[in-house]
Amino acid sequence: MSQPSETARPIAQAVQHLVAMVAGLNAAPCADPCGLAAAVLALDALRRRYKTSPALFADHLEALKVVSNQLADLEARWVMEAAQAFVEADRAMRREEARRDDCRELLIRAAESKGVNRWDVGDVEIAAQKHLSLDVPQSGSPDRVALERYLDEHGLWRTVSALNRTLLIKALEGGQVAGEDRTAIERWCGPGTTWRLLIRPRNGPPSGGL
Repeated sequence: MSQPSETARPIAQAVQHLVAMVAGLNAAPCADPCGLAAAVLALDALRRRYKTSPALFADHLEALKVVSNQLADLEARWVMEAAQAFVEADRAMRREEARRDDCRELLIRAAESKGVNRWDVGDVEIAAQKHLSLDVPQSGSPDRVALERYLDEHGLWRTVSALNRTLLIKALEGGQVAGEDRTAIERWCGPGTTWRLLIRPRNGPPSGGL
């Protein structure tokens, strides 16, 4: 094997790393679906690079053929372990999503009832933001037709981009639509409140707890 040039060196290193990954998977005492997935992604990345720069792979084609066959064998042997891990991960995600949603409701209740809208957790903060929500009438319904007619007659059609719900909310929250126009629109759209919780890096001193 020739000494790799500076251009080919990253390819040589990537191939060596993949060979070591596959050797580790073959020597593992039990199936490792996550490690296998990482190795498959690494092989796919090298294949994509090969299509654009095949000359850089001249010294590595045999090694890549070997690891490709080994990975195919591992995929066939570990498919049931991958299926089991998928089910377990899916169930864990559902549990965590339910836990997250329960905690979200508690934080929103605190924001609504106690006016607390920021919590410091380690190096991040949670910020509760209140937003307008609208129940825009269904397309073709009498209320929708009436709302669209009002927007057109009052020169607001372009402002909300043919009654795009997100743009309509932004126009109301930003004051582009106000006064009687806002009152009229809200009559058809049933305004409400929605909350958004943001996790972001913490700035400033810690805030007080509940």
